[in-house]
Amino acid sequence: MGTVWDPIADGSEIVGILNSSKRNNRRPARNSYTSPQRSTPSSGGGSFFAHVKSALSWTLGLGIGAALLVGLGVGGLQLHRLATTSEFFAIKRVEIRGTTHFSREEVLKAANLQSGVNSLTVNIADVEQGLRDNPWVLSVAVKRRLPDAFEIRIRERIPAFWMLKDGVLYYADNRGQIIAPVNVGNFLSLPTLEILPGGEELLPQMDELSRLGIDYDVIPGVSSFLATAAALKKEYTLPGVSQTVILTRMEGRTPMPPKEKLRDLAKHNSTMIIFLSVGMIEQLADTLKEEYREDTPVAVVYKASWEDQKIVIGNLTNIAQKVKEAGITKTALTVVGDFLGDEYELSKLYDKTFTHEFRQAKE
Repeated sequence: MGTVWDPIADGSEIVGILNSSKRNNRRPARNSYTSPQRSTPSSGGGSFFAHVKSALSWTLGLGIGAALLVGLGVGGLQLHRLATTSEFFAIKRVEIRGTTHFSREEVLKAANLQSGVNSLTVNIADVEQGLRDNPWVLSVAVKRRLPDAFEIRIRERIPAFWMLKDGVLYYADNRGQIIAPVNVGNFLSLPTLEILPGGEELLPQMDELSRLGIDYDVIPGVSSFLATAAALKKEYTLPGVSQTVILTRMEGRTPMPPKEKLRDLAKHNSTMIIFLSVGMIEQLADTLKEEYREDTPVAVVYKASWEDQKIVIGNLTNIAQKVKEAGITKTALTVVGDFLGDEYELSKLYDKTFTHEFRQAKE
């Protein structure tokens, strides 16, 4: 049989043989070098020792860290003990700023700051709270000045009025909030904030406004009892007559405190100013006659300082009838006492035989 030659198939084989021959006949590139690969040793024994070394390193590190923490803790305690007992930090100086109405001694007592006490043992928050408990203190800031001093800055409440409450005269601020009782040591002459029956409801309202942070003002005015004195052209206190003024009212639907009954107050026989009671003038006069003389002067002033002001003068015997005749039933103030008379002693302020700050006595 003859052989048939397939040029396409054989050609592809020839081309493949030729290409393979060319690759095999290529000369290696000059200066080229292939490093022989090292065989990787077995990891069995080396891996075990590496793990042991790592574990020992961690254990040693943790031990050293724990020892350092213990040492720091013990050292810190020793340092704290030394600092809080050292004379170097003993209180030697306290600077106080902003006080007017209470003394340095009162501030130190309220703050509980004592000379010689270690300043590091003082709790600033406790000091500030102790000072805030004083009724005169509006705000306070305390700073520690190492090593041995404190600075106290106080902002005081400012009295704007006198306020009579439960028979006690108090200072009150411009919001009508009571500060502290009036006494000789802190005396200030101020207008009187008059709280009439029913008006005491304003105080809770002011407290609530303050609690809510709503600002408001209390507008000062002239009390009706001062306007009454001006209308009568009289002084409530006179030397040798009366040096005490009682502001009160008759008991009606709103009861009076047990110790403030009109009959009890009348026992002082002092100048008495009686609000909201002209409608009970007969009962008022009868009650006062139990303690005052029957001829004790009495004045009733209707709408003091107003254009339609009326003044009725009498005594405890006839004042009720005179008031009825004048048609006065409300909006009037009743004042009782011998200050309405004409007899009194001259003030020592004008006595040439009396020595005072501005003048030496003369014979």
